[in-house]
Amino acid sequence: MKTTLSFSGLAKSSVLLLGLFLAQTNFAATCIWTGAGGDWDNANNWSTHAVPVAGDKAYITNNATFSVNVASDITFASLTVGGTSGTITMIWKDGWITGSVALGQNAVLNLTNSSSDHIFSGVITNYGRIIWQQGGWGFNNARLENKSGALVNVQCDETIGCDGVNNNVINNAGTFRKSAGAGETDISPTPAVALNNTGTIDVESGTLNLYGSGTNNGTINVASGAIFAMSGGTYWFGTNTLFTGTGVCEMGQCSVFGKLSGATMTYSITYDVTFNTELVSGTMVWNYGNGNQSGPLTIDSNAVYNIGSGCTVYGAMTNWGRIVYPAGSPMNSWTFAAPARIKNQSSGVIDLQADLRFYYDGGKIPFENAGTLLKSGGNGESTMDLGFSFTNTGTIKVQKGTLDLNGMTSSSSIVIAAGAAVSFGSGNFFLGSTNTFTGPGVLVLDAWPPCGIIGPLNGSADFQMTSDANFTNCVLGGALKWFAGTMDGILTVGTNGALVMINSGTMSGSDGQYRSEEHT
Repeated sequence: MKTTLSFSGLAKSSVLLLGLFLAQTNFAATCIWTGAGGDWDNANNWSTHAVPVAGDKAYITNNATFSVNVASDITFASLTVGGTSGTITMIWKDGWITGSVALGQNAVLNLTNSSSDHIFSGVITNYGRIIWQQGGWGFNNARLENKSGALVNVQCDETIGCDGVNNNVINNAGTFRKSAGAGETDISPTPAVALNNTGTIDVESGTLNLYGSGTNNGTINVASGAIFAMSGGTYWFGTNTLFTGTGVCEMGQCSVFGKLSGATMTYSITYDVTFNTELVSGTMVWNYGNGNQSGPLTIDSNAVYNIGSGCTVYGAMTNWGRIVYPAGSPMNSWTFAAPARIKNQSSGVIDLQADLRFYYDGGKIPFENAGTLLKSGGNGESTMDLGFSFTNTGTIKVQKGTLDLNGMTSSSSIVIAAGAAVSFGSGNFFLGSTNTFTGPGVLVLDAWPPCGIIGPLNGSADFQMTSDANFTNCVLGGALKWFAGTMDGILTVGTNGALVMINSGTMSGSDGQYRSEEHT
């Protein structure tokens, strides 16, 4: 008996739909470049006799030297470029490239045409060379992986920008170099393109300006006259970070965390900065008039911090190296506001080479000197405002001009050179038994409201009183010349002390001995 096959209406419909699906489905093709060079969009250069489209895998891996021109939008699933010999150069003149690109060691991607924006979506994995000669470079949900031994060579002053999509990043394990262009190459902030470095960033010319954050555990070389700039975003510097060269690292409107190490590097602050940073070596300079410094900053023993221009400090500063206020600086005050503090450690030096006011702008500011506070220049006054809680366990040296203090706790040495002076202004001065004033210079009690002296006045300095003062448990171990003012409290003239009356004054509630010497 013969069997007859028939289809129901449902079965016929299913077959029809399957046929339509098969007819409309584009299966991914493997496209192999067979040409000897030429245009990407010439179908005769491909083994499929068709230009690759979305979903295709494209290979330009001939062992030869030639160029492939890209001048319009191209799309693929993946593209592999570079053979085992020869050099294949992709000349990207214009258009939008979408897909994953792998550049072998013998491959070059060359961005040209100054009037074009080269826009990329996908991942570029580079083992060869990328040469950026002209035109903008747009990232659209893109990632560039620059592998060890590979090179990105920037030869223009253009911008890596974003086309409205976040999640754009450059991961550099090779060399990212700016070799030409005296202006700026910007890595865009809106949306941000992050630059993460475990290889080498090499700025040989002009400025490489970052806006989009990043991490660093590699080398950043900045040649003389060149600038590596962080102008926005957040940057983390790991323990393997090393700055080399004699150029400048600029930072402003950004956050900087980690370790900055580079003995020949100058770190220039050009706007507000938030720190959680250890300056291991090199010189940091404030070059912005009214910027804010927030967060903790530690200055190591081989580092220098120059107060080059006005700023307000809101964070903790710990100094093991040198803080310098240089002669010729355009500012005359250094502002601190809570929760700021200064801790000058045992090896630390704060060197005032010109007259500076330590100005406080709210809160009580701890200032701990366990190292050396040095006034080496300036014939006028350097003043520490009453708002500082100043503690000295190290050494204060005044070589020129006057250091005007408004309150202090001291248990150590204060050295005053000939022609120089320390002025006790308003506030209380707690002087320990080990505190000494030495040198031929002058310690002058000259303030209104009057200062309070709690503890002994010891040493060989020229003690002078020219205004009212309050004494508590004060033993005079040197010669105090009393020019004017009212002396309140208890002053005991010790065996090595003398109270010398120069002009008339008033003693109220004093107990002790004094001798007078007629003024001539």
